[in-house]
Amino acid sequence: MGMVSSVMEPVKVVTRRVLLVVVFTGRVYMVMMPDNLGRWMVGNIFFMVTRLVSAMEFVTAPPPL
Repeated sequence: MGMVSSVMEPVKVVTRRVLLVVVFTGRVYMVMMPDNLGRWMVGNIFFMVTRLVSAMEFVTAPPPL
């Protein structure tokens, strides 16, 4: 069990860094794109990514005893 958590820890750190970059670039895109369609698309992508991350956190979290 300890080995799995030791493997998952760096994976979580990397995914968090990638997400930070994605969120930052997405915010820049939102500022650059005044059109509503682009904002809507970026917002949908953000929503999907956040849902995916919360699902991943839920899956990788140790089950409550």
